[in-house]
Amino acid sequence: MHPRTTTDATPPARSALSGLVGNTPVLQISEPLSPANRGFWAKLEGFNPGGIKDR
Repeated sequence: MHPRTTTDATPPARSALSGLVGNTPVLQISEPLSPANRGFWAKLEGFNPGGIKDR
């Protein structure tokens, strides 16, 4: 009989909160959806595997 081996499924600890931030793609939105010389950034959560279910 062989002893059972287990694997630790615990993710590694992070030393900083910034280590938990993913690489969600963003898209710069500008004219015609915003005033001239203005804009905003939109996160493309659909391209981040697991991103939507984390919310």
